[in-house]
Amino acid sequence: MTHTSRTKRHGFLRWIASLTLLVGLLLMGPGFALLFGGIDFDTHWSEASLKSAGIAPDPLDTPEAVVQVYAARAYNWRGAFGSHSWISVKPQGSRHYTVYQLVGWRLRYSPSAISIRKGGPADFLWFNAKPRLLVEHRCRTAQAMIPLIEEAVKSYP
Repeated sequence: MTHTSRTKRHGFLRWIASLTLLVGLLLMGPGFALLFGGIDFDTHWSEASLKSAGIAPDPLDTPEAVVQVYAARAYNWRGAFGSHSWISVKPQGSRHYTVYQLVGWRLRYSPSAISIRKGGPADFLWFNAKPRLLVEHRCRTAQAMIPLIEEAVKSYP
């Protein structure tokens, strides 16, 4: 074996080792999510809960405007790779939240992929996955944001 072919072979093996290491590192995140992320593999989607997680303030006890952004692990194995997020708004004086969310499976069946739900919990479990509150605004800041959010929803393609 010549020195040149040995060098090429060594370079190729280093490249394979580097690629294997990179793939392994990239899969560590999803691996940890699968092991420790509380992902529910046992419940069928039709039986999964969408009840309140108890994070959002009760709209009946909260007169001020509220804007909240939530995220929860995606359903089943998808939760290892991504999350589902949504925006909940409650205008000042309103007795309910309105939830805006982009739902991928609606892309084929609806002129709009954005789901708008008035009433119900703002902080619902996403198919048994507990949401995290990412952002919260209240009072005047939230009240000023709500028309901008509604306009963004209307203009979404």
